[in-house]
Amino acid sequence: MPASAEIIKKGKALYNGKGTCFNCHGMDGDGKGAGGAQLNPSPRNFQHHGFWRHRTEGEVFWAIKYGLPGTAMIAFGSVL
Repeated sequence: MPASAEIIKKGKALYNGKGTCFNCHGMDGDGKGAGGAQLNPSPRNFQHHGFWRHRTEGEVFWAIKYGLPGTAMIAFGSVL
């Protein structure tokens, strides 16, 4: 998807709304949300310089849709 203002606005609405991503990943995506404080492994920090260098948008989509075994990241495919 193109990085347009409209797409970014919709993504932020999902992240902070229905997706409840901010609970674990933090309001700014830094991995420091209140819900993730006790998780091991810690929630991903989307602001870390290496995160996006080693992952495609498709891989992130897959993790959101199906969850990540061995982590607290549950599948959101049926919700989103």
